[in-house]
Amino acid sequence: MAAQEEIHKYGEVIGIATEAILAGHWVHVHNCRGAKGRRFDEIHARKQGE
Repeated sequence: MAAQEEIHKYGEVIGIATEAILAGHWVHVHNCRGAKGRRFDEIHARKQGE
């Protein structure tokens, strides 16, 4: 998964990758920004504008 890519769980976006995440690696606070985080909307809107 590339940096700035949406992270999905059970069909819902749960966050945005802050760095590349290799298959089999954990997704956690060190490599993603949560969907309920205060800046999620800004990052998501920026990604959608690309």
